[in-house]
Order: sequence, then C-alpha cells, then structure tokens
Amino acid sequence: MTTAPIPGRASGSGAEHHPHTRTAELAVQLGAVFWALFAVGLALVLLTDAFGGIFFVASTFTSIAASVTALRALLGGERWRLLWVPLLAFPAFVLFCAAIVFTGTAP
Repeated sequence: MTTAPIPGRASGSGAEHHPHTRTAELAVQLGAVFWALFAVGLALVLLTDAFGGIFFVASTFTSIAASVTALRALLGGERWRLLWVPLLAFPAFVLFCAAIVFTGTAP
C-alpha cells in the first residue's frame, strides 16, 4: 500500500520547505549589496588613503533600503535567520560613521 505525498512537503526527506516572501528575498539581496559596497569603500579608505565617496554614498542608501525592507518582512510574519544581515546594515553603517567622526580619522 502506498500513500500519496502531502502537498507542500518534500517527499522522502522529512524536511519542510518554507518559501520566503519576495520582500524577505529582496531584503537579503539588498543586505548583500550593502556589505559588498561597504567592503569596497572601506578597502579604498584603508589601502589607498582615499575617500571611497561613491561607495559610502551608495552604502548609505542601500543600508536604509535593506533595513526597512527587512523590518517590513519581519513585521509581515517572515521568519528567516538571514534577515538579520540586512536588518543590521543601517545600524552598522551608522556606528562606523560615528566611529570615524568621534575618533577624528575622517579621510
């Protein structure tokens, strides 16, 4: 006797697959873009002693968009651990900028 698979479950693996909302996926993608832009801008500052201006400007807007989108996904009921990546983007960027201002090491 065989049984029919239950809709929405992976057959045979025992693992459940929960598709993520488009908002959550967008938030994680924006978070990845932010951290990439931030890393390039930071590398420019540290390695060439130049200001990575365009990268930090882009990082500012990307971090805000990533954090807001992640917050919207979380408030919408999305439960995905990767949402912490974009959610922490804006606070991390603000702390970085504050550290530069308060230590007087602005380029």
